[in-house]
Amino acid sequence: MHRVNAKDRAGAAGLVIKGLSGQAISALEQVYYRIPKGLRITEVDPDSGAAAQGIRPGDVLLRINSRPISDAASLQAAVLSTNVGELAELVIYRSGRQITLQVLVGEAME
Repeated sequence: MHRVNAKDRAGAAGLVIKGLSGQAISALEQVYYRIPKGLRITEVDPDSGAAAQGIRPGDVLLRINSRPISDAASLQAAVLSTNVGELAELVIYRSGRQITLQVLVGEAME
């Protein structure tokens, strides 16, 4: 079981989960590269819970607990609806296939 931090909710540039930043997949990328609609992870802090659980730059976050993720705002809404101590299911598109991670939501470290 992995832990993901859900307390750091800052977000203008897509930094919503502590240790992650992302960018929405464009319509052109969806059509031309056949990448599903989601939030591409552009950076992962190597010391973060996200890195510890195996989230990598280039992953595309598709859903959290069945909630579609398409941009930073939808990620923020999904994170805010998840309680600390709860199991969350993350669906990620990586290397042409979808994978599912079960993560235990935890408080962000100060």
